[in-house]
Amino acid sequence: MTINIDCGASESYLDSDKVKLWAGDKGFTTTGKSFGNSLKNPLNTLRFFPSGNKNCYSNIPVTKSRKTLVRTLFFYGNYDDRSSAPSFDVVYDGKHRDNVVFTNVSQLNNRAIFISEVIYFPASEDISVCLIRTSKSDVPFISSIEVYGLDADMYDGVGPDEGLLRRNLDLYGFKNVKRDTFGRLWFPLEPNDTGYTELKTLAPSIDITGVPNKPPANALSQDTITFTTKTLPLAGRQIYLALYFSEPKSLGRTMKRSFNVFLDDKQLNSAPIVPVFGKVTELVVRDIVATWQSKVIFRSTSDSMLPPIVNAMELYSISKGVGGDYGGGGQSGDDPDDDRNKGREKKKPKPNEDARLKFEAAKQAATATQQGKPKPKLRVILSASLASAFAAISSVFLAIFCKRSQNAKSQSNTEPATSTGSAAEAGVEPLVGQQLASDSKPPRK
Repeated sequence: MTINIDCGASESYLDSDKVKLWAGDKGFTTTGKSFGNSLKNPLNTLRFFPSGNKNCYSNIPVTKSRKTLVRTLFFYGNYDDRSSAPSFDVVYDGKHRDNVVFTNVSQLNNRAIFISEVIYFPASEDISVCLIRTSKSDVPFISSIEVYGLDADMYDGVGPDEGLLRRNLDLYGFKNVKRDTFGRLWFPLEPNDTGYTELKTLAPSIDITGVPNKPPANALSQDTITFTTKTLPLAGRQIYLALYFSEPKSLGRTMKRSFNVFLDDKQLNSAPIVPVFGKVTELVVRDIVATWQSKVIFRSTSDSMLPPIVNAMELYSISKGVGGDYGGGGQSGDDPDDDRNKGREKKKPKPNEDARLKFEAAKQAATATQQGKPKPKLRVILSASLASAFAAISSVFLAIFCKRSQNAKSQSNTEPATSTGSAAEAGVEPLVGQQLASDSKPPRK
């Protein structure tokens, strides 16, 4: 099941392709205030929570025990005229906690989009997303929530109580952000060193048979490629690292491309990587500890005639699902120390089935509103070649943010950052001339 919630929106609507439904957030939360701006949906609204230490979206329908990706998006846009983006935490299902921390440059924050993601197994048929106030002076807010069900074989080895908190989801050889058929956003990222060569695959299609995570394919080549992991905390975290390789051209018998992969000085692969033309090789390692200073390095073997290549990289920190008083199910915004909550009767959350029915009703209503209008020639395009199965994303922002380590601060991340640990890196991953949302407008009555 796919759920898209436009936080702060009063009604539901279909996107410009009449495919993706964005639901208003009524029925998912009972607190907070909505705010609108002049941007396009769904970034034209947000919901902020001026009271309470904890405010939750709950009864978000999912498939129990199905591996699920949950994305929360935060576009500050200086909505409060303070030119000071707040910091707070976001907690998924009371188990997996990230920090939302922007840069300390107000001009950048006013244009910044901060993305937090987690992949995990929901324990029930509905989930919660809670915003936790970490400073009395900071007001949590949220722009949108997206939920995508993943295939059973994707991210194999993730335990039922674990979660993968996004640190990087990078696609090499592409200039623009790509959204794949599983809702994942792949960001272009250049290596630290200059002199690399972008290679486009000459294969008519890319065979991803036997590659559980189903990545996209393109290539980036250089004699030695180095990538940093600056989205991790200084203290270090256990990580899940996935790397994908596909030979972009058919090599002659005398040509060979062979290399090894290192995290700092530790070799990650047991045998040299030899990419295959038209196919994908996947290298996944987990439970190794990396810090913001760690580097992923690709080095050619002595018998290789061609430099290393890499098509895509996924980097997550592993959340062990440590709980706490963070989850949904309780009344949103109930701060016992807030006088405004005294004597207020708690509202009971609506059952999950009611949320499902409301979501389906909203979709039917939005669809009915569009009747009589020309239908798009192509609603959804799926291809055997994952490289051609991306949705195009039009331009809206220019926001490039780099993280810098900071002492004596809670950890943060270019996307999200885990909540525990000292030291931090504040910022947002590059969103270069990209729009992460639909350009559609809600249907008018």
